[in-house]
Amino acid sequence: MKNFDYKKIALEFRKEAEKNLPVDIEENHRDVFLNTIYKFTLITGEAIAKDKNVKSPMDAMVMTQMLSEWTFHKYIDLLRSDIPERYHEGVLQKVGFTIYEIAMQALIQKLPYDDICALVEHHVNKSFDKACEGLANNGVITREACETALAQCNISNLR
Repeated sequence: MKNFDYKKIALEFRKEAEKNLPVDIEENHRDVFLNTIYKFTLITGEAIAKDKNVKSPMDAMVMTQMLSEWTFHKYIDLLRSDIPERYHEGVLQKVGFTIYEIAMQALIQKLPYDDICALVEHHVNKSFDKACEGLANNGVITREACETALAQCNISNLR
């Protein structure tokens, strides 16, 4: 897609994430955190740029921004939880896939951006909850770690 420089956008979102990174995120997590935001945004941006269902640069930007922002917020929730780091990327991948699928279907149906954002938020929370519950149900994390993760809500703290 012309006029959609996903590489530049991924760098911009990484810089934005760096400026907004909460102070309670430990120094040793910062580089991994920022690189993950960049990687997820880059991969999504590239996929969106190649998807023939996305007709406009604005649609591409909205989808990419939703994924980047939700990855940012849910990653913070994971870092503040008791879920071990080795499971973070898997949870974020499930959330990212959900964002992509829900946003893509909503764009195809030509829903207004506000409706898309509301749908994505609803499904992001369901996906995050399901991923954490899956880890607990499989005995990978404790029930307490799952409950701690589900009690996090970084986005609420910013409002």
